[in-house]
Amino acid sequence: MGRPRKYSLNEKYFENIDSDDKAYILGFIYADGCITKNYLSFVLAGKDIEILEYIKSKISYSGPLYNFISRNRNYVGLTVSSKKISNDLINLGIIRNKTYLSKELPLYNKKYEGAFLRGFFDGDGSIYSNSNRGYVEYTVCYSGNKSVLNQVKNILSNYKISSSNIRHRHDNDESCMLEIRGNVNIEKIYNLFYNNNSDFYLKRKKERFNNFKLMLNKLTRRNLSDEQINDIKLLYVSGMKQVEISKIKEMPKSSIRGVIQRLRKHGKVK
Repeated sequence: MGRPRKYSLNEKYFENIDSDDKAYILGFIYADGCITKNYLSFVLAGKDIEILEYIKSKISYSGPLYNFISRNRNYVGLTVSSKKISNDLINLGIIRNKTYLSKELPLYNKKYEGAFLRGFFDGDGSIYSNSNRGYVEYTVCYSGNKSVLNQVKNILSNYKISSSNIRHRHDNDESCMLEIRGNVNIEKIYNLFYNNNSDFYLKRKKERFNNFKLMLNKLTRRNLSDEQINDIKLLYVSGMKQVEISKIKEMPKSSIRGVIQRLRKHGKVK
């Protein structure tokens, strides 16, 4: 028999990814976790301690979190020693010391795809806003290597969510960005991430989505007239780019995108 375990732990937690919480944590591990030998470990900014507390509670781990300061920044860490958990995660597709090595998303039940993508987003994603001519534009972004982001892009397309071409941050395929813009697309992501089954999410990222929803509600209340919609249609059909239309009409680019997407949906433009 081996040494008695110092801290209690549910070592069977990752045997089957059969719930939203497991899919969420798997997505987060894929983004921000690390397996070395028989250890699963995380190091996060101190402000994100909530997610490590959540993971601890779900895997019933009685060990402590640890805090430290590096370069005047606060960090929080969690290290779990378990050969079984490490092996189960490896069998799901998590690679040891995985920086830049993992080219495939891990295995998970597609029933919990929204939860998996939310976990991956909370680890390696962001939502931010920019002001343009007094209007606010939101962008959702995933970071990763080109192979993985292509898979995320294909998954999003299954939900009718359009995304940008993958953008390289450096001169290689290992550090790239996938961006999702336009109110219609971001609202779809919001609904995919934060459905009724989402029992956990990083509050600071959800708050940015909430701000987006508030802005969207204001825009929705300010309905465009048929004349305005027809003007946008004529300008778009003439070959004018959306950014040019937004300047001429003095409207946010997201509103122009939304009108054109609705026109496409009803077959009025290509």
